[in-house]
Parts: sequence; C-alpha cells; structure tokens
Amino acid sequence: MPYVFGGSGLVQDPYASAEFEQIQATLKAIQEQLNAVSKSNSAPTEAPDTTKPSPPGDPDNPDQTTPPAVIGQRWITGPWILGVDGSGIPSNIPYYSVVKPPSWDSDQHNFHCSGLDNAVLLEAYPNTTLTLTGIRISKRHRRILGIYNRGGGTLKIKNQATTESSSIYCFSWGTTGDVGEFIEIPSGIVVWLLYDPVVTRWKLFAIPSVGADNLPPSLTPSASTFPPNYDWFASRWYREVTTGAIGIGEQAPTPSGTLAATVGIEGNGIRTTTGAVIGNQAGVGTGTPATSIQPISGPDWTTIVATGASVADQRIWVVWSTIAPSNTDDLPGGGTAQHFGFRFSTPAGDSSWVGSSRDGTTQSVTAAVGASVTVNTTYKLRVRKVNSSLFFSVNDSAEIEKTTNLPAETTSLNWYCIITTTAAATKSIVWYRHHCRFLASEFAP
Repeated sequence: MPYVFGGSGLVQDPYASAEFEQIQATLKAIQEQLNAVSKSNSAPTEAPDTTKPSPPGDPDNPDQTTPPAVIGQRWITGPWILGVDGSGIPSNIPYYSVVKPPSWDSDQHNFHCSGLDNAVLLEAYPNTTLTLTGIRISKRHRRILGIYNRGGGTLKIKNQATTESSSIYCFSWGTTGDVGEFIEIPSGIVVWLLYDPVVTRWKLFAIPSVGADNLPPSLTPSASTFPPNYDWFASRWYREVTTGAIGIGEQAPTPSGTLAATVGIEGNGIRTTTGAVIGNQAGVGTGTPATSIQPISGPDWTTIVATGASVADQRIWVVWSTIAPSNTDDLPGGGTAQHFGFRFSTPAGDSSWVGSSRDGTTQSVTAAVGASVTVNTTYKLRVRKVNSSLFFSVNDSAEIEKTTNLPAETTSLNWYCIITTTAAATKSIVWYRHHCRFLASEFAP
C-alpha cells in the first residue's frame, strides 16, 4: 500500500490508494470477460425441453379481419395507463384490448360487456340499423374509446339519450338543441370518443364524413354565412411590410348564384349554379373587407375546384384580379385591369386550363396546363410567382412558366372563382377552398 511522509510520520497516500483500487477493479472485469469467452468456447450442453408459451392474440384469426368463432378479446400491446379514476389515480389497465361482443339485433342502452373496462376499441356487429344510447365503463374518466362498426348494419349514436341510458353513460355534442340527434356509423367506419369527467358525458372528437357530411345540424356550416371552417376557408400567412409581424388571415368568401353544400373527395364544398340565361354568373370571391395581395410579395396560390355536369358553353375564371371577371375571354374586356390565374373557356377553344395574366394593357395565356377538363372532376390549380415569372400547374402537373404581361408588382389584386354560362342553360362549379401564402400583404378595405 503506497505511503507518504506526513507530519506524524508515514501515512497512507489517499490518491494513490484510490488509483490502486481502480486498477484492481479493471483487472477483475477483464478476468471476468476472459472467463466468459472461455466458457462460450466450450462444448455446448443440450438444454432440457421447455414448453414454449403461446403468443397472445387470436390464433384462429391472426389478421384480425373477420370475427373468430369464439367472441372475446385480443391484445394489442401493453402495459399502458389509460385515463384516471374518480380519485385522480391512474387506472390499473395492464393492456389495450379490442373487445368483440356478440352481434347485436336490437338497440343497445347502458352497453357493457366483459373486457370493456380495459378496451381501447369496441368492435360492434349490428345485424341491422340499430341505436346505441350509452356505454357503461367503470374506468371512463378522461378515457378514449373507439367504436368500429364491423357488422352489416348501420350503427346510430344518439345524443343525450338520458331516457334510454343513465346520464353518466350518455353521449353529448353540439348544443342543447341537438338532443335526440344521431351520428351514423356505416359498416367499416370508426368513431372515437373521449369521456369528459366535468360534464360526465362521452364526447365525439373524430366524426367520419361518408356519403354526406354526417354532422349534426349545429355543427353543419350554414350555406348563408359560409364560416371559415369545415374546409370552407380562405387562409394565408404573411409578413407585414412595415412591422415584419407574422400573421394568418382567414376569410369567408362572398358567394353568388344558387348555392348548395356538397361533399366530394376534398370534403365539404360550395356548389354555385348560374341561371339559365346567357351571361348569368355564379361563384365565390373576395369577401368584405376585401383581402388583397401584391405580386411583389411572391404569392403561391392553390385553389381546389370541381366542374359540374357539363363543361360546354361556359367560361371559368380562377384569378387574382383588379376587377371581378365578366362574360369575356379577355378579362375584363380591355381597359387597365390586371390579373393572373387560370381560365377555362369553351368559346375561346380551351380544352384544358390555361394560365392567364394581364399587365393593364395586354392579356396573354399559356398553352394547356394539365389534362383536358372533364365533367364532375376535381382540380388542384396552383400558380406561384417567383421574381419575374409565373408558374402554373394543375393536379401537380409539370409547371408551365410565363414571363409576359405580368401585372405590376405593387398592384393590389383580389381573388375570384367565377363561372359564366354562354348558353341558355344552367352551369355550376364547386369551390372547396384555397390557400395563398406570400412574404408580405395588406388588408385592403
């Protein structure tokens, strides 16, 4: 053991002692590794037979696509903590499971089945159109539960059905005026629920959109006001020129023509229809107050629209312009107007969308952008400005560049999506939404 000379004679050196002990520990670890290598190189011994545990799940239905012969549970994973109980203590749920009760032939009230307390997904098998008014689960506080309709019938969830089920097991959404309404879950569709311990109700937070909008009346956008939600929105981000502040603008469109809500592959849309009079128009456009952009800001604009049952005898303008589109192929028929965007005009001989721009004196258009325009077809129209060029694309096609007759950099432009009938017949267009982003903007009154 190392020593040093101290005031009272020889004493142990604490630093050297610590270093010595560290060296001993290292040598011991090396020896243990050598022993392990030597042992692994020795002849292996045959292990005794052991019973291999059966994997969890449903061995008769490994892909879990059809109900097994025996109804029961199957495990997803675990362990998990799922919600808290009434005291605020995490529930003792060791796994997430999928529960598959026997098929239903009648309405279900205060529904409960074995394993439901520990389930994250309830697979229901309604044999016909049935109503579910409440779900009874003991561990329901701040609980998430999915309902998957795997049966042949439609499952209807009833709102605030307190006469059929206990109030603490009922569903709730919307306002008091929605009592007794239904959310339909067709076969193959999942609805997700969240239990709110404050109002002691199951709340729907993921509602499917199939066939129709499937929304209760109080959640359905009003065709008279067109609020900027449920895909009926006009949004953009910008950097204010003077302050540099970042902001987001959302604006409800101003519609014209005969209006109707519609649902397509892009969600909820606005179908606008002209009258059966030559020159009659319909569409959507800049609201009040008007929102304007300037080309100097480098706008990148995407619009989702769909054609109607006919693409003959019509003019469609989807543009940013100083003036609303009129019944002309040269928007707006002379003068000092300026614009950039898309045109489809059968009188002008357009078979596809074309990119158009006007500098206040002359309008010019590009060659065809994208495939031919056909009936009842959805189109993603995108135009972006980079330096002194406009780039047009349709449904993410190859971009066509345009460098001539661009509007002046500081011209304030407003947006429009307008269809005009050029025959004594009604024409329609569906507008889903648009989004414009750019570096700077103004909100013009």
